Amino acid sequence: MIKRNGQPARHTVPHYSGRLTDAENEAYQTAVAAVQSELADLTTVGQALRGVENPGLGTAGASGDPTEIVVGSSDPWQVRKCLVELNQSEVFLCQKGTEFAVIERFSENSRYAMANGPAEIMLTGNNERQVLQDYAQNERQTLQLLATDLTAKVRETLAAQHPDLNCRRVVEAVTRRCDYEINPTQSQAETIAPALQQTHGIRV
Repeated sequence: MIKRNGQPARHTVPHYSGRLTDAENEAYQTAVAAVQSELADLTTVGQALRGVENPGLGTAGASGDPTEIVVGSSDPWQVRKCLVELNQSEVFLCQKGTEFAVIERFSENSRYAMANGPAEIMLTGNNERQVLQDYAQNERQTLQLLATDLTAKVRETLAAQHPDLNCRRVVEAVTRRCDYEINPTQSQAETIAPALQQTHGIRV
């Protein structure tokens, strides 16, 4: 068994090819607990985007979904389907005549809704497929920013609660988990290579 600083590296964590020591695993659990809500949002939106890009996996409309959404003083948009549902908002694909729109609707009691209104148009276009592709691309860029902020928060948490531990591998493990939620295919490709290198480097 591989050892690091005298401790066996025996703990596995999601979407990370390496193994963590007892101290590293404890730090990892601390870090994940500190960013649990951000990770949940990352997972929810990441899964929704995979549904947008692969329609067979898309979110099915629920009986409670609205049939139309009004934005400002314009005519209502007809709801086609729900793309993603978060705690304080929902995102819908809508249509009005030959025009399509991705519209975010906010909870009535949310601060954003009270300041800016209950719904906001994110983008529009005359080609449904193109509108969905643009939405997915924009959201992936937003997820990358969220992941960057999440990693920074993890570093601060580890520095405060585990100041004497080298947490490089812990931060890398959390980063890999974020990468997977954003783009599973790319993340798996990046993870397999290091795992193979570790395997080839082991002597029996």
